[in-house]
Amino acid sequence: MTSRRSRRSRNSPASSASPRSDRIETSFAAAAVTLEETGYADACPIATVALEVASTNETLRKATADVFAAWIAAGAEAFGRFGLPEEAARRLTIAVVTSLEGAFVLSRALRNTEPLAVAGAAAVAAARAELQSAGLNPRTS
Repeated sequence: MTSRRSRRSRNSPASSASPRSDRIETSFAAAAVTLEETGYADACPIATVALEVASTNETLRKATADVFAAWIAAGAEAFGRFGLPEEAARRLTIAVVTSLEGAFVLSRALRNTEPLAVAGAAAVAAARAELQSAGLNPRTS
């Protein structure tokens, strides 16, 4: 059986072999399946902790910030390997992570995966815009 952690890593946008925008959409769709399969309980534990303690526990706030910073660095590095300038790769990674995290919150509250579908489409649009801006083909880069 695949662990939740390895399933998330495998399906994360930054872990794809290519930044093609369709891989981002696939990642959001996989997240929706995971949420449905777990009764909307299996979202992002880092965000849950961050939301609960960011203003009350500096040690845990820093720990969650470190995790998010690592995700942003890894995603920016992955997008950068395919030709995106460093600043654009970071901007795209932040857009994807914030879209995913926000969609998790709404999907869990609504018990509906529509927010993940909408956020995935928005993340794809952001990726295509960044790739096109850098002179890259978003479908093949």
